[in-house]
Amino acid sequence: MITVGEQRFESESLICSIAEEIPELEIIDEGEVTEGVYCWAYKNPNDNEKDLGLVLVKAGYSTPRQLVFKGEKTVEVFFAGKGKFYIERGSDILEFVCDENRIFEMEVLVGDIMHWEAAEDSDLIFYEICYPPFTKGRFLTV
Repeated sequence: MITVGEQRFESESLICSIAEEIPELEIIDEGEVTEGVYCWAYKNPNDNEKDLGLVLVKAGYSTPRQLVFKGEKTVEVFFAGKGKFYIERGSDILEFVCDENRIFEMEVLVGDIMHWEAAEDSDLIFYEICYPPFTKGRFLTV
């Protein structure tokens, strides 16, 4: 469940409503990334420069730690729920708390290691924009 303002949503229905708000998007892939983490990948057929991944992290779960191995630009954006985003950049480890009171967006760089973690009491939804569009090998699990 996700709380947005005063409303509570089933996380999966919120993902569907997000995609419906952008009618030019076409789904290109969907599935379970790892236990508790699900991704829906979209593209705009009129824009070959980027794609969009909507990711649901169930309460108490986290995405795998991933090395950004290639790509020109990757943007991580918190959308709803509660949790944290971690990034390892060089010798620095940064932690960002994400909830409905904070807007969070960050460009991650090739060489960064990142992961998202949902709070124990809330799912978390984020999206990821990849320039150029995602291909296998862009991120390596570490």
